[in-house]
Amino acid sequence: MKIVFLLAALLFCQAYLCAQNLLFKGRIGNRPIVMQLDTSYETVSGEYCYWDRKKLVFIDGSKDRSGSITLADSRETQTFQLAARGKGYTGTLTEGGRKIKVELKPASLSEYANPYGAFKFVGDWKKESPINYAVASGYVFQRTGTDTLGGHLVERLREKYTKVLTVRIAGEQTAATVRINNKLMEVAIEAAMNASECGEYGDDAFDMDINKLYINSSVLSVSFYSTVYCGGAHPGEISDAYNFDRSTGKMLRLEDVLWLGKGNPPAQGSEDWYKYRDSVLAPWLFRTFSRLYPPQVSGYDTGCAYDNADAWQEFKWCFTKKGLYIGPQFAHVAAACNDPEWSVIPYAIVRKYKNPKCRLDF
Repeated sequence: MKIVFLLAALLFCQAYLCAQNLLFKGRIGNRPIVMQLDTSYETVSGEYCYWDRKKLVFIDGSKDRSGSITLADSRETQTFQLAARGKGYTGTLTEGGRKIKVELKPASLSEYANPYGAFKFVGDWKKESPINYAVASGYVFQRTGTDTLGGHLVERLREKYTKVLTVRIAGEQTAATVRINNKLMEVAIEAAMNASECGEYGDDAFDMDINKLYINSSVLSVSFYSTVYCGGAHPGEISDAYNFDRSTGKMLRLEDVLWLGKGNPPAQGSEDWYKYRDSVLAPWLFRTFSRLYPPQVSGYDTGCAYDNADAWQEFKWCFTKKGLYIGPQFAHVAAACNDPEWSVIPYAIVRKYKNPKCRLDF
């Protein structure tokens, strides 16, 4: 009975459930590509990219009894007709009225030496999304400039294909510095893949800027602003900041620096943490900014709703030369109100509410 059950389960799996992630390399015309096909019983989905662009195009379609595959992109501007040949495929891509020859053969991830493979999520791509692993292996970060801030050297980097930006501390190889640089590169690889996955919408689908950068002997802060368009009416906006303790390399929570409560701060993301942020921190931020910047908080010339405590429940924060920056974050419809330049709490005030365990110099 057990054998019968296992055979039935196997047949059901083959026919319906057990999709295979198959990686191929080859050419469309004379241009090298990499393609992943996820096949099940009759349906096929996947993605491909030209190797010289690192921009993924998502495709799906069907497979007939002979093993031939028909695929199209989401906007139906490209159609693949592929026939099985050995373990690969051959056929055509129809695009803009042209038919272009396609040849594919099986690829192994051992062919793609990924310099970022030590990051857990990159390693996970080997099983979950082989094409992501292959594409990321080709990312190249090039130095575009340097900043010397208070005697500390920071290099700015841009990824060659996706234009993703990041920074790294230069001239030091302490364990803490390596930890910081690795985390910033990890963030950059994730952003680069996001940019690659929107690549079918054109070279302008992703844009990124470093809008704040600060370093001293104790901390490093960097703030990024990105727009991403992956279809729909409007591009998405991503505003993030990363703050590090340079003595340990660990990322800092705001409560590690500014703490209005008693005892130890609650775990980030816990019920008590949300309660503190909503009922203690947000009202305090509203009162503090109302006192420091009354015209800006009133929003009289912008229409932005900075004039209530709810506006200060969601924010990003970072260190700056003048003080602690707290940038409120609104829903997409009010995205123009995000990250006002003026919302800085001077360090003289921050020090009055400094976490007793904080040993940072700012």
